[in-house]
Amino acid sequence: MTHTPIWSVTNGHIDRQSFLKKAWCRSLNIVKARVRIWLHARDVSPVRLRPGLKTARHVVVMLVYNEARRMPFLLRYYRAMGFEHFVILDNKSTDGLQEKLAAEPDVSLFFTKGSFKNARYGTDWINHVLSKYCAGKWILHIDADEFLVFPHCDRQGISWLTSYMEEKRQPSLQCLMLDMYSDRKIRENICAIGEDPASICPFFDETGYVTYYDPLNETLAIKGGVRGRVYFPDNLWKGPALNKTPLVRWQRHYAYLKSAHELWPASVNGGAPVPGVPHGVLLHFKFLSDLTEKLAAEAIRQQHTNEYDAYSQNGRLAENGHGFMSPRSRKYDGWRSLQAAGLLDGADRLAPETHSAPDEAQPGSGARATRLAPTPP
Repeated sequence: MTHTPIWSVTNGHIDRQSFLKKAWCRSLNIVKARVRIWLHARDVSPVRLRPGLKTARHVVVMLVYNEARRMPFLLRYYRAMGFEHFVILDNKSTDGLQEKLAAEPDVSLFFTKGSFKNARYGTDWINHVLSKYCAGKWILHIDADEFLVFPHCDRQGISWLTSYMEEKRQPSLQCLMLDMYSDRKIRENICAIGEDPASICPFFDETGYVTYYDPLNETLAIKGGVRGRVYFPDNLWKGPALNKTPLVRWQRHYAYLKSAHELWPASVNGGAPVPGVPHGVLLHFKFLSDLTEKLAAEAIRQQHTNEYDAYSQNGRLAENGHGFMSPRSRKYDGWRSLQAAGLLDGADRLAPETHSAPDEAQPGSGARATRLAPTPP
């Protein structure tokens, strides 16, 4: 089956009056963002700053709440990919996260107080830490259930990718957040500590995405997929945004405006999609067995967006598992299965035969371990 690459769609248009109005609003938003970052900086305090953070070139940055179970595999996965350091902001976890991370020499830990929601769902905290500690570094801003996949990542590490991006003056990597699921009930998707989540939830929707290029923000908006199909079937545009720009060569004046979905300045958001230019995929493992527990906790904390209401209201449909599997479902089998579905691009330009990286960007012995394993047949 031949699929139209999702990164080749260019259907954006905006009239002059609307453009000027939105440009003015965006200018106000960045001013407000700067003020909020300054105000909420006092909510963030370092618990443990490791010396390796100063010299690290590639840093994973995440804000977490009760994600201790996910940490062992996540750390192993990104270490094998070549990330030298992890910056973790803990938003008042109660599952022993801080104690479990205490022995990790490449993890710098921060504690955040205050309201996650009032800090623009943690974005103000993330911006503060990035600008103070990560300027000049390649940062990967993700959630604990997201795993980066890019062309040839089974053979090449992150330095291979960023050396290419530096050579081409590409300051960021725009990605599709791809929801992964199983053919079982959600409560049966039990992922043991340290286990590869792709062995539990190996399916994704290969079609059913809608896109719109926003010329003002210079980004490709993407919605749909399994969450759109199951939870927002009447209007995919009401569903969650699936476009993210997680990998960025960070500069002190940069700022995330809408989580990892939108950045300032707009030029960092990826621009109009060009076929062949490398893009990535974030494999997103929301639908593991702990989702029910997270929804129950959220009902008490009330710190997330209204999107969480849709999961609760449609819980019965998701619980039986049959609401997820469809003719659009495809089993994940490494990055090539994403390329075949038109969801991943740039394989030719990143091929080892065509891209000569400097010595420090050559893959190490752990490069092959970066692949999430599909479920054995």
